[in-house]
Parts: sequence; structure tokens; C-alpha cells
Amino acid sequence: HYENTSFTFSAYLANLEGQFQKHVIERRQQEAALIAKDRSHPLTKLEGWRKDRDDGLTIWELHGPVWNCPTQKRFGPLGDNLGSKCVIYSFGISNAAIFEEAVMDYAPNCRLRAFDPTTTAEQVRTYKSLEVLRRPNSVFQKVGLGARTEVRSGREFYSGSQHTLKSLPTLMAQFGDEEISLLKVDIEGFEWEAFGSEHLQIPARQISIELHLPDPTHKKF
Repeated sequence: HYENTSFTFSAYLANLEGQFQKHVIERRQQEAALIAKDRSHPLTKLEGWRKDRDDGLTIWELHGPVWNCPTQKRFGPLGDNLGSKCVIYSFGISNAAIFEEAVMDYAPNCRLRAFDPTTTAEQVRTYKSLEVLRRPNSVFQKVGLGARTEVRSGREFYSGSQHTLKSLPTLMAQFGDEEISLLKVDIEGFEWEAFGSEHLQIPARQISIELHLPDPTHKKF
């Protein structure tokens, strides 16, 4: 919260950078303390952070998110929220649908469409961290988000296996959805390709996306 209303934008950015650098130092101290406390701890080794852990634990679980909002304000009328007719599209599940679970707990009447080309049917059926995908108003498809419908394979995917990709308009037509209430995208850099067309329209009221920034000289950037 800033009491000084004449706070300049450059000073605001400098304040953000200072807070971020402070958090970086704190994170390094926390990691060093973890290793010093127990060098045999499985999480001090690379194998302890594999994505196939049933509990969905990753190295990012050590640290909370860093953000700075000088003000908080609601946009839209009170009735404009995730109501009974809402539809959620979520791309990028892996083995832990924690975000999706939190949203569906908040708005249980929503319909969830979840997609990930690397998540298996066995994981969806058995993993506790994927329980939300087994709810009556949830649907999961083993496909990824792409610019078009196609099968891709090779080193560009973590597993190196073949995976099916579908475009957002194709999936929306499949489900008969005209509008998305909340669109969440975390697809490890493929967002640039999936949304790269200047003609693509995204009929979503809210978008939550994790951008994986390429080299600043990259033409897509």
C-alpha cells in the first residue's frame, strides 16, 4: 500500500525490483539451510524433484509467489462472477491439479475442461492430486493445446513420445462452448505457438497464463 499518490512509475518499478532481489536472497538462504540441516534429505537431490511424484511436489513448493499490488479493486458488478453457467478450460495439468481443485472448490457449479498430453488415464484414476478431474462436472482429455490439430513427437516434449495437439477453437466446438469463463494455460512455452496467430480470437472472460519468455530477439517475442 502506498500513501504517497505522487509515487512515480519509475520509483514503483524500482521498489518492485528491490523486493524481488530481497526475496531471491531469502530463497537462497532457505535452500542453503535445508541442505545444511539434512544432506540426506531426498529433496536436496535432483531425483527428489521429479514431476512424477504422486504428491505433485516440485522445487517451487519451497517458495511462495512474489507479487506486489499497490491497490486491489474489483472490476465488474457483484453478479459478474463464476456462476452456475461458468466453463473453465485448463491446459497443463501434469500430475497435480491443485489450481483447478481450488477454483472448483470455490465455484463447484462450474464445468471443468482439463487437458494435458502427458497425463495418463491411470494417473487421473488414482492420484489424489488429480481428484478434481474425477468429479461429475469435470472432463479430462489427453491432448495438448496447439495452433492446429496434429500429432507431434520428438525432443520438444519432455517424454519424447507422440502427443496429440488441438486448437482452442476446435476444442470449444467439440464441447459446444461459445465462451470461456476462465482460461488457464501452463504449457511450457507452447503458448507462443498456440496463440501466435494474429487472427486468433480468444473468447475468454478471464485468462491466467504462465508465460515462458524466449530470447528477447525471438520474432515471436
